[in-house]
Amino acid sequence: MRRDAREVYVEVQRMQQNVLVLCCALFEAVVMHAVMLPLMWMSGGSDRWVLGVLLAIFGYVAPVLLLRWKMTTAVTLEALIVRYWLFPTKTIALAEITGVEALTYNPWASGGWGYRHSRRYRRVLNVSGDRGVHVRWGGGAEEQCLVGSRDPEALVEAIEAARAALLSDGVVAGVGG
Repeated sequence: MRRDAREVYVEVQRMQQNVLVLCCALFEAVVMHAVMLPLMWMSGGSDRWVLGVLLAIFGYVAPVLLLRWKMTTAVTLEALIVRYWLFPTKTIALAEITGVEALTYNPWASGGWGYRHSRRYRRVLNVSGDRGVHVRWGGGAEEQCLVGSRDPEALVEAIEAARAALLSDGVVAGVGG
């Protein structure tokens, strides 16, 4: 990833860091081979070709894509940006942030890992682990999310430092942290 000069913090997390995802990807590939190869040898003609394509997609392509999946969290001088492959980029202006808190959470309570909706945090964006940063902005319950991080304290520190720089430059008047 090309690093922008305005970025003060960048964290890249890959699905392959998650042991459970690694095991699932390996299991999927093995099961697909165990099921599809015998079916391919028993069938003939066009059925064999279709089964071969399915094996290629689900036995090779899907596990590789899963393992290459990543989430990038960046703090710039203007915003917190979370890029999660195949999902919309989440951008929160620093001037709108009303609170950030590093915490340990239960990923199973919010549906596991990935881009999730949660009653407690509204949106959960995580790749692995059980640590993250709860970010609140605006005034409503809808305006919050939980961003997974391997080092949530460093992410909170970067957000607060960027917000302090923004406030000291006089760009945002009357907003406290």
